[in-house]
Amino acid sequence: MTYIMLLTGDPRSGGYVLAGYTVTRRLPDEEYRLLKTLISSRLVQSLTLGAYTIDQDPKNTYVTSTERANGWELLKKIRKSKPDPDDDPTNWKAIANEFLTRS
Repeated sequence: MTYIMLLTGDPRSGGYVLAGYTVTRRLPDEEYRLLKTLISSRLVQSLTLGAYTIDQDPKNTYVTSTERANGWELLKKIRKSKPDPDDDPTNWKAIANEFLTRS
């Protein structure tokens, strides 16, 4: 989900990935609740390790791909403290359910 959101720049796209996943495997509510933390953690890990590695090896520009894909901006969108309850781009369960009911 993280890298699809990086490619699109839109947190909502994670809901479409989740929709496809849940067609074949049910996701427990506890795992839904963890998604924002896990996705944020993945972004932070990628951004931090990229910054460290480029400092150690400036020729290795691949390690900054998450930063170049606006990883910090995506992280800010995901971690927004008070999203609009009617239009929360990180309510991936609702986005997935809406997509599946329209399909």
